[in-house]
Amino acid sequence: MNFNKAVKIRATKEQAYDAVTSGIRNWWGNSNATIAKVGDQFSIFFEEETEWRFEATVLDQYNEVRWKCIYANHHFF
Repeated sequence: MNFNKAVKIRATKEQAYDAVTSGIRNWWGNSNATIAKVGDQFSIFFEEETEWRFEATVLDQYNEVRWKCIYANHHFF
């Protein structure tokens, strides 16, 4: 399954880039994310047993960032 999402936000390109590379924990779940280069991996955690793991596939500073979901462990109660 493929999922793409585009959003428009009010921020500088620097703020937006920082939000999706090093500030993920500030807007989306509990995360250990710090993305510095293509191939870096990080996880987003929800609840106690739900984890989504991503890999950075594109890092074109201030222009484009892409993540690929490489693992998803969903627990719904």
